[in-house]
Amino acid sequence: MRAGTVTAVAKCPHRLSQPWSPYFYEEYGAIDGFAYRNAHNDEPALMLYERAKDALVCPDEDASRLDDPSVLQNVVSIMHRNNLTTLSA
Repeated sequence: MRAGTVTAVAKCPHRLSQPWSPYFYEEYGAIDGFAYRNAHNDEPALMLYERAKDALVCPDEDASRLDDPSVLQNVVSIMHRNNLTTLSA
């Protein structure tokens, strides 16, 4: 609301919601991103701009590689629970 729109922007067709991001980026240069309710299942989501990178910290011991089999297994499980499809290699 403070940025000049309503939460429905996250639930409209992608082609209509995408132009909002450059607008927010340019008009509100002090923001690193947004917290909002996603369109798929209305759960909390984050959208971060690259300028947020200095605010994000992840110690090496807490990081996992995306090609780690356990990470992939968790991602696929989450996708299935949310009725998303996977592409086979």
